[in-house]
Amino acid sequence: QNSSIESLVDQFGHLRPGTYDVRQLAYWENPEFFFSSNKKNDFSFKSKKNKFVFAEHELGGLKNLLDHLPLDMEVEDFINYLTKAIQARESSKFIFTRNLSSALDLMIKYGEETLGLSREDVGYFTYDDVRAIRVGELNEKLVSHLVKFRKEDFAEKQLAKLPSFICKEEDFFGFEQGKSHANFITRLYIVATLAFLKSDLSISIADKIIAIPNADPGFDWIFSHNISGLITKYGGANSHMAIRCAELNIPAAIGIGSKLYDELYEGRLKLDCKNEIFEYV
Repeated sequence: QNSSIESLVDQFGHLRPGTYDVRQLAYWENPEFFFSSNKKNDFSFKSKKNKFVFAEHELGGLKNLLDHLPLDMEVEDFINYLTKAIQARESSKFIFTRNLSSALDLMIKYGEETLGLSREDVGYFTYDDVRAIRVGELNEKLVSHLVKFRKEDFAEKQLAKLPSFICKEEDFFGFEQGKSHANFITRLYIVATLAFLKSDLSISIADKIIAIPNADPGFDWIFSHNISGLITKYGGANSHMAIRCAELNIPAAIGIGSKLYDELYEGRLKLDCKNEIFEYV
């Protein structure tokens, strides 16, 4: 078991729920939790032989589209290109987040050990600050005061609510917030308790519908805890979490928007993906 966890940490330990958030623990910081074996489902896909196949009318539609473009490409070549492009995109993100996570780890260590900041305070510390300290433009003793000012400024700015899409100056002063159309994954129907992830990861999420803000790959660990369903504020039909839920046959409503997400509360929820509705029961 230990060697198995060590192998997972070596490969995936740099991931964290909230890729850019220093407040979130990386997988390597709490491997027993993130790589929990408390699951009923088998998440190994290596042995699966099922391969997605386009229907004849879909292939015909793709051929018709390609025939109208100024290029010489067969449908099979186009599909192979899409497959490799998607794989390369995910691979590059995975490699990038490894370097990004290492940088955050170093920032946390420097902030806590050298500057005496809390882990949360490090989030208000910037790379430009580090550079300013190195060239003598910023005194290390003043960093705590700078962080305090930024925290207060951030809290004040959070009081202002902005539209998801800004197209003119007047949008800063008033706007109508419409409902987003969620992307429902699978055609399953479930009733379970809705729960929000806590920052300290202290709650049990097994058999619950989990609500998270975005479809971040860093939240992949939730699938090892046998969740019943998933709801996210942001994310599209091709987002990471949408694909993962489709692979694992987990009902989900991806990208329900700020308006509906902010109205959610912990309670018994019906998630009916076939009819594209979710409501409390």
